[in-house]
Amino acid sequence: MTDKPGQFQSVSIIGLGLIGGSVALGLKRNNQLCKVTAFDANPLSLQKGLELGVIDVAANSVADAIDGADLVLLAVPVQSVAAVLSQITPAQFGQMTVTDVC
Repeated sequence: MTDKPGQFQSVSIIGLGLIGGSVALGLKRNNQLCKVTAFDANPLSLQKGLELGVIDVAANSVADAIDGADLVLLAVPVQSVAAVLSQITPAQFGQMTVTDVC
């Protein structure tokens, strides 16, 4: 985390659809220093996110996306949350904050 409360250096977004993409766009517009990494099951969503500058890194897996993140945002359908969480090991949680928009 940064020295300023509420500001994150590295944010991971799992699910880069309308909601996840909108959050990523807001982060990039309001915090140019924040690194935004995303994972989505649809590679075209990741490609578009990179092209638009909404994300900095397109990850190949949930585990890769959350590596080193201060904040992890789950923006997947409710029925997918358990499957996504099962891909995260307890050791990976570390000091990160995990939240969702489900």
